[in-house]
Amino acid sequence: MNRTNIIKLLATTAALFILGTAGAQSQRLTIPRPQMSAIDLFSEIRSQTGLGVAYNASLIDPARVVAFTRSTMTVDEAVETVLHDTGATYRYEGRVIVLDRLPEAPKPAAQPVVEKRAPIRTYNSGEHLTQAPRQPAVRAQLPVPTIAPQIEVPAPVSKWREASGYTAGVGKLPSIAIKTNLLYGAATLTPNLSVEFGLGKKTTLEFGASHNPWNLKGSLESNRKLVHMILKPEFRYWLCERFDGHFFGVHALFSRYNIGTYNVPPLFKKAYRYDGYAFGAGITYGYSLSLAKRWSAEFAVGVGAMKLSYDRFDCAACNLTSQPDTKTYIGPTNASASLVFLIK
Repeated sequence: MNRTNIIKLLATTAALFILGTAGAQSQRLTIPRPQMSAIDLFSEIRSQTGLGVAYNASLIDPARVVAFTRSTMTVDEAVETVLHDTGATYRYEGRVIVLDRLPEAPKPAAQPVVEKRAPIRTYNSGEHLTQAPRQPAVRAQLPVPTIAPQIEVPAPVSKWREASGYTAGVGKLPSIAIKTNLLYGAATLTPNLSVEFGLGKKTTLEFGASHNPWNLKGSLESNRKLVHMILKPEFRYWLCERFDGHFFGVHALFSRYNIGTYNVPPLFKKAYRYDGYAFGAGITYGYSLSLAKRWSAEFAVGVGAMKLSYDRFDCAACNLTSQPDTKTYIGPTNASASLVFLIK
């Protein structure tokens, strides 16, 4: 698979993910009962479409019973029915429906206080001058504006929390992710598997391994093979919460290889066979996109440095004469488009 086909595959995969998210919003739901609680409806949305619902109990009572006039409706129509007369609104963040409060109307500005005084009396000549009684100042009584108390609304719970447990507070995040790199596996026909463990709310540790055993021996003139093994541990920091959104990582890697009749620029040339090992380290940037309750797609790229040490044979089928050599490589060390399964 050449570079152009890989780019087309990534673009097609990303487009399918975006279309799947948009389609789920207008997907039709089957309403099993004419009257249901809000939490039961959210459970139906998750089970029928894979969309999560995040909210806070101060916005809507999860036990609130809502009457539905139709047995089928879109996701948007069902959510709007539940939120009717609650003063709440909603928005989509990926494949999660986040309930929020409507913004408050701006308060009117306070009117200035105006003082009213009695008019000044004037006297004509010939009149006895007597001091006019001083009239007290009259202050206009204006209503004192009342300030509504500020109610702090906690952030919505985690999108990974089970629908039956949505309440105010912190939701339970997935603890383990099992994944396979589809891009790497398809391009090199290499079986691979990674396991990622949650350490903290925003930190994880991944262990990845791959092994290509296919020794495609042909004739003495052709010994085409891409035999290799890679071990790659990686520490990750997630910007939002683990297993969701953007992340940065630091990884190390070790590889044992026996490669012949393959052109892998700038590491290996097609005219030779290379038998050796490599080790190195690098940094990673990636993004995880939620697809369903326990499934997500992960895209990542990495750059770093490797030290290669190998015996170079002058032809792919030669085994007698070799030339020891070493090489330092700086460049891409990772490219992945992985399918991920999450475990609580």
